Amino acid sequence: MKVKLVKSIDHLKKVSQNITFDFFIRLNHGVRSSKEIDYSNKKWEVFHSVSSCHIEYETDKEFIENEFMIVDAIKDKNLFYIEYK
Repeated sequence: MKVKLVKSIDHLKKVSQNITFDFFIRLNHGVRSSKEIDYSNKKWEVFHSVSSCHIEYETDKEFIENEFMIVDAIKDKNLFYIEYK
């Protein structure tokens, strides 16, 4: 198992393309906000574990405008995924 940093939206697309990974935003004091993110057929699906909320986005623009916590976490180097091998 390796924990890896998501470096950009394009990197997030590549990592989550046609497969759902466990992602998390690193918050203060080691707390995590867990997410499942899938990018396929140019559409995004996000499952927020804390609220059990599942959201679909038809475009990158819609995803970026609505998932500001994920976008900010990428900018702040606080979005990670777990790679199981």
